[in-house]
Amino acid sequence: MRHQEALKLLCEEDQTPISVVCDRSRAHRARTVVAIEEAAQEYKEKIQARLKSLREEREKLLRLKVNGEKRSQEYLIQTQAERQKILSEFQQLLQFLEEQERLLLARLEKLEKEIPKIQNDNASKLSEEISCLSNLISEMEGNGQEPASEFLQDLRSTLSRCEKGKFQQPMEISPSKLFL
Repeated sequence: MRHQEALKLLCEEDQTPISVVCDRSRAHRARTVVAIEEAAQEYKEKIQARLKSLREEREKLLRLKVNGEKRSQEYLIQTQAERQKILSEFQQLLQFLEEQERLLLARLEKLEKEIPKIQNDNASKLSEEISCLSNLISEMEGNGQEPASEFLQDLRSTLSRCEKGKFQQPMEISPSKLFL
C-alpha cells in the first residue's frame, strides 16, 4: 500500500502480503516470497486438511458422547431393576419374618396358657397322692399298735397297698421342653 501497488506476493517468514517493490527492498530480499494466489491455495489445502481432521475428531467425540449417554441410560435402567429386585427380596424376607414372629408368639401364648394348667394338674395329683400316702401311713402306724396275731393277718394286704402306694412323677415343666 505504501508503494501504491497491489499486494501480489506473500512473505512466508512474516506471513504478510507484500508488493513487488517491497520484495525487492532490503527488508524482504533475503526472505522466501511466493505468489499470493499460490500461497493462498497452499494454505487453503492445509486448512482443508486440518478441517477434515478436526471434523473427524469432533465426530469421534460426538460418538463417544452418544455412547456414554446410552451406557449411562443402560446403567440407570440396570440400577433401577436391581433396586426393584432388592426391594422385592427384602419385602419377602420381611413377610417371612413377620410370619415367623406371629407363629412363635402364638406358640408362646399357648405355652403361657398350658403352664398354669399343667401346674394345677400336677398340684391336684400331688395333693391326692399326699392324701393317700398320709392315710396309708396312719393305717400302718395303727396296725403297728395291734397285737401280733391281728397285725400278721393284715400284713399281706398292707404290703400290697404299700407297693401300690408308689406314686407317679408329675409332668415336669422345663424351659427346654417349652421351646421345642
